[in-house]
Amino acid sequence: MIRKAFWMFFAMVLMAAMPGPGFGAGGTADDTLKLTLPYVTVGADRYRALFDFVQLPQDPSGAYWKLTWAGKTPVAGPQGGVLDASLNILNAVVMYRGQPFDLDLTYTPNPQDPSGAYWKLTRLQALPVRIQSVGGGDDSCYDFSRLDPATIQQMIQCFQNCGDNAQCLYGCLPPTIGATFKLSVTFLNESSEAVEFFLPPGMVFYPQDSSYQPMIVLYVPPYILQPGLSTFCVPTYCLAANLSAPGSENAYTPGAITGLACLYEIVELTFGKTLSFEAQAKIQDIIWDCSETGTLSPEDRAYLQGLP
Repeated sequence: MIRKAFWMFFAMVLMAAMPGPGFGAGGTADDTLKLTLPYVTVGADRYRALFDFVQLPQDPSGAYWKLTWAGKTPVAGPQGGVLDASLNILNAVVMYRGQPFDLDLTYTPNPQDPSGAYWKLTRLQALPVRIQSVGGGDDSCYDFSRLDPATIQQMIQCFQNCGDNAQCLYGCLPPTIGATFKLSVTFLNESSEAVEFFLPPGMVFYPQDSSYQPMIVLYVPPYILQPGLSTFCVPTYCLAANLSAPGSENAYTPGAITGLACLYEIVELTFGKTLSFEAQAKIQDIIWDCSETGTLSPEDRAYLQGLP
């Protein structure tokens, strides 16, 4: 019944609507400064790397990160960092609370932990672009141009007839509006030129009101930001089927790339694919199941692998 109510909310939204250079956030840091670099270039390959922020007694004023996990990834994007011959990570752009920073990390062995891999922050520069505000998408984020009152009434009747059958509910949605919810994201470009900006796949936006769903970005093409403020409707997927869907009155905070393994596997398995309306709807259901169980079923993994 919860998922049916979710899509009934979608119908209510529809009813209310009727009468230059580039910067890429190649990674994120969360509130504990845990660092996620999703596609560090290492030779001809790309690696996803996770780091914990640490402070070393021998250098209390330094900022260090310890590698906790790394593995090859198909995910790609701009400014994810490059590992050089000295194991330094150069020119990684990391977003922290909506502000991207260009940084270098210098490989620094730790005598107190010789088996660990540590890097020290040696360069940090704030970029002139940031996320200014985030809210639930308003009517302008959805394509209602082909919907007439009769179509909306048919959709509502379809919702009522479906019971709690998730796939049936998805089938009620007109393809012109897509199967994802949108967040209205306002960027501030403080430079004098238009810039291209890339949101990192797997980035999560958190509601300021905890009764609403967190939202995740899988992949969106870069946005062109003119000088000043620019607002875009960013397609996102919901992370908690038992919570309310975002509305235009809801404020969100930009967070870090998801740390839930099954969610990031969905990011990797869908990266670079052109997703049909039906695929978007199915992926939303897979994301809900992953968020609830912490796992990806073999059937769902096979489905995602098989997407063209």
